[in-house]
Amino acid sequence: MARGPGGALKPVAFGGMEASERGGSGLPHAGARGAGGHGAGRHGAGGRGVGGLGVGGPGGRGVFGRSMSLGAWLSLLSFALVLLVLAALVPTGLGSFERLATENARNRVQLAVLGAVEGLQRYAEEALVDARLLAERPTLLRLTGSGEVEALGAFLAQFGATDQLDGCAVVLDGAVVAAQPQQLPWAAIAADTGDGLCTLAGLDATTPPLVVASVALAGQPQGRALTVLALDEALLAALAGQVGLHVGLERAHAEPAVSAVLEEGAWRARRPLDLPGLGGGFALVASLPSDSVQEALRPLERTFTLVTLAAGVLALTTGVFAARRLARPFHALQLAAQRIGSGDLATPVPRTRGAEAAALGSTMEEMRLQLRALANTLQHREAEAKSLLEGIMEGVFAVDRERRIQYLNPQAAARLGLDVDQAIGRFCGDVLRPAEVQGQRPCETSCPILHARSRGSSRAVERLQLGGGVRTVVITSAPPVGGRQVQLLRDETEIESARRSRDAVLANVTHELRTPLSAQLASIELLRDALGPEVARSAADLVDALERSTLRLTRLIDNLLESVRIETGQGAFRPVPVDLVAVVEEATALTLPLLTQRRQALTVELPEGLAGVSGAPAQLTQVLVNLLANANKYAPEGSPIHIGGASDASEVALWVEDRGPGVPAGDSRSVFDRFHRLDEGADGMGLGLFIVKSIVERHGGRVTVDEPPGGGARFTLTLPSSRQT
Repeated sequence: MARGPGGALKPVAFGGMEASERGGSGLPHAGARGAGGHGAGRHGAGGRGVGGLGVGGPGGRGVFGRSMSLGAWLSLLSFALVLLVLAALVPTGLGSFERLATENARNRVQLAVLGAVEGLQRYAEEALVDARLLAERPTLLRLTGSGEVEALGAFLAQFGATDQLDGCAVVLDGAVVAAQPQQLPWAAIAADTGDGLCTLAGLDATTPPLVVASVALAGQPQGRALTVLALDEALLAALAGQVGLHVGLERAHAEPAVSAVLEEGAWRARRPLDLPGLGGGFALVASLPSDSVQEALRPLERTFTLVTLAAGVLALTTGVFAARRLARPFHALQLAAQRIGSGDLATPVPRTRGAEAAALGSTMEEMRLQLRALANTLQHREAEAKSLLEGIMEGVFAVDRERRIQYLNPQAAARLGLDVDQAIGRFCGDVLRPAEVQGQRPCETSCPILHARSRGSSRAVERLQLGGGVRTVVITSAPPVGGRQVQLLRDETEIESARRSRDAVLANVTHELRTPLSAQLASIELLRDALGPEVARSAADLVDALERSTLRLTRLIDNLLESVRIETGQGAFRPVPVDLVAVVEEATALTLPLLTQRRQALTVELPEGLAGVSGAPAQLTQVLVNLLANANKYAPEGSPIHIGGASDASEVALWVEDRGPGVPAGDSRSVFDRFHRLDEGADGMGLGLFIVKSIVERHGGRVTVDEPPGGGARFTLTLPSSRQT
């Protein structure tokens, strides 16, 4: 079956939207071309105008031989836009009407065939009701029981005429007793009919398809009452009158649902008779001639075309009038804009007529005043910035996106040993000449300029190969602004040398102190063992005090040594499996004398099967010693100190909890800074928590501080578990 072109049409709403977008997309471009042409005509070389559609040559002459004013340009643009809108709107509107008419025709025939099927179903159900009424009529039962065939036939004829049936019959034991009209093939109908409704094809050449309703006689199960509804032209005409379109009957097609197609000059929709009691391989067909659709569409198309053309003429007339009126006050504003563009900020902008032109003139006047004030401010700031950059001690330079130097102050040029003009435009790595690290320049691997573009700011220490030798400098880079990026260069060669000397002295002093302190601690332990239990209490207290003092000095020396290692980057270690339970036991043993002195009860609650970690046992022991010493110092005498732990598949947590004053919320991060102390009157150098954080982070973990439910402070170490896969 050939499908008509209506099946490929787009919905009306989409068509309208596309037309609107096509019409709207051309407007800005047309306006841009007009504005460009006008600008070229007014300001072309030689000061002569340009004609035509915005295309002018160097001589300022257009194709019309004279310049076009703004009013002429707006009139021409209005004419072009109206033509463009009409050219887009008329075909689109006519196409939309065509699509609407097509969709309306398709919907009409589809609804008509559905209505016809429903009407036929109602007729069939009425025939079934008539059969039930006939089977229960006392007159029929009496005549059937007495065998009065002639009277029974007359009764059936009267019943069929009253209920507008095409036939009635009474069947006993499979034989037709009486029937009206006689010309129907009642024997075949009785043989092919069961209870209820059924559809029979034409039983002979002259019989149309029949819908037969069969109901058992009341009190006579062997008898049936039949009513017949013929699917003939009269019934189809009645259905056509109900749905308003021509309705026909044909053999059922393959498609199982309603379909509308254009064939042989008419829209047709088919619906198979697949309702209960109806079937027999037939389908109802509703049809609508396509010529009638076109006839109904033509007046609407003519009206639309005439209205659109009239609106176009009106729009064109209005546009030309408005263009001429709007163009008048803009000449003075154009001259004022030319003066401002040429740098004349002293001449005021003249006042003009019209609300828009007056607002534009007022805005231009405010812009002129602001530009004049801004120019004065920029001149002052430029002088101040130049004075500031040339007066500071540090070197300052700026680079562009490709890291080419765009500015260099005299201090930076002096440190680099070259003139400013020699550096401008060159790659910063070629000017600074940083020393290579492992065969590569830092420009390729760790450039602070590139890091600042992603991080917001960056600071790096580099060694530059200058004429006077290798210098250590600190380069601080800011994020880029307006395509430029500023860097601050500070020479720290002498500062770095002093720092290395200080660290070397500190490392040597602390190392020399740790050896006698270790020997002293061992001697104290031997002395306590030699004194025995019978020694006087005063002597034992002196030994304990001496041991505690030695432990404090030892911890201080260990912290100083670890601080030097962290500062010089020598804190690396070879990881080994670490039993955290053993680390806790060793740390508690080292700090037990300090806790005993202040009568602080230490409790340790570690879960069974606590996961281990990978790291350095001695450093982790130092972490716990520092935390226990911190709790011992800040917690009140006689207060409890608690060590707890937990682990899962990926991490292990250890915490030290005390009942001291706690850490203020604002110091939860700075408490781990180097030389930071919450209580300036307390002993110590503020290195313990700094070392804790450094060692934990070196092990890939983190340390936090919070307040436990009972008050005080809880320091929690979180380390990667060695079970982690």
